[in-house]
Amino acid sequence: MTPYDILGLKPGCNKAEIKKAYRSWIKQWHPDVCHHPSAVQQTALLNAAYEELMTKKPLSPVREDAVYYGFYTSTTTTSTSSFNW
Repeated sequence: MTPYDILGLKPGCNKAEIKKAYRSWIKQWHPDVCHHPSAVQQTALLNAAYEELMTKKPLSPVREDAVYYGFYTSTTTTSTSSFNW
């Protein structure tokens, strides 16, 4: 599944379309709003897809079966002082 698929977009869309789709999905799936058991996982997927599309830099794959304590963490951090959840 590509970041475009996760956000329901077609490849080649602009940043404004990416942001609009992300905000629409995150309003529905944020754990503070949605009490579905997979809301945390879905939010992590949305965040990872949004970050990858906005930076145009591939991130570490997010496993759909894992919960990262509610936060997506990239394993490609270069700073040793960064906080890794």
